[in-house]
Amino acid sequence: MPDRPDITREDYLAAFSTVPGRKVLGHILYEGHVFEECLTDEEVHERNFAVRLLRNLGAIRPDNIPLMAEALIRAAALPPRQDRNEGEDS
Repeated sequence: MPDRPDITREDYLAAFSTVPGRKVLGHILYEGHVFEECLTDEEVHERNFAVRLLRNLGAIRPDNIPLMAEALIRAAALPPRQDRNEGEDS
C-alpha cells in the first residue's frame, strides 16, 4: 500500500469501480505498457507505475494468482473486439 496512510485500498476501489473509473484504469494500463513489451527505460518506469497501481488496488497479490490466471485464459479465448478503442472498457 502507498506510504500515505490516508489513502487506502478502499479509496482505490472506489475510484476505479465506476464505469468511468474502469475506463480510466484501462487507459492507464494501456498507456503504462502493461499489454506490450517495454523497449525503453521510460516504458519500464511507466509499467512499474501501472503495476504498483494494481497492487495498491489489491488486484495483484499472490492469493489472486488462480483468479487472475482464470480471467486471463477466459479473456484470451474471446474474439478481438474491433468496435472498441485500445484501453477502453466498454
